[in-house]
Amino acid sequence: MNIIPKSWSKRRAHTKDPVVVDVRLENYKQQYNHICKMHVTYEHGNKATYIARVIYNEPKEEWIVDGGHVAIIMNGEK
Repeated sequence: MNIIPKSWSKRRAHTKDPVVVDVRLENYKQQYNHICKMHVTYEHGNKATYIARVIYNEPKEEWIVDGGHVAIIMNGEK
């Protein structure tokens, strides 16, 4: 899986975004619009849990899990 970089600074003052070091998915299914939990660990030790949605990108033929703050591309993992 690859982490997709996200930046919220387009309309806000830029701050250094926390670096994600680990992402774990709970109840993941490779099914469009499936809802699962995303457990994220950041480099400074903080942990967060997000409700994520599974999306299929047809032009690129790849599955994406988007938790709002963090999104990942699934590389053939099921």
